[in-house]
Amino acid sequence: MKNRNLEGPIFLSLVFRLPRPKHHFETAKNSRKLKDSAPNRHTKKPDLNNLEMGLNDALNAIEAWGDNCQVCSVQKTKIYVEGLELHYPR
Repeated sequence: MKNRNLEGPIFLSLVFRLPRPKHHFETAKNSRKLKDSAPNRHTKKPDLNNLEMGLNDALNAIEAWGDNCQVCSVQKTKIYVEGLELHYPR
């Protein structure tokens, strides 16, 4: 079987979509509305480096590439999502 690993330099652009906790929302009839105090950016665990490491380990495990040393550039962010709606940092 032919080797199907990615070869050469790899450039990653990672967006980790994480759910908002319930305490970011109003209660009762306004339960879908964000509180004014809800943060715009995801600053809690899991941290961005650990998310990236987990993805790299998974890609190594399925042999998507020869080795993660091929990764020469990474752009990464983590954002909140509610359902299918994305909420990018303001």
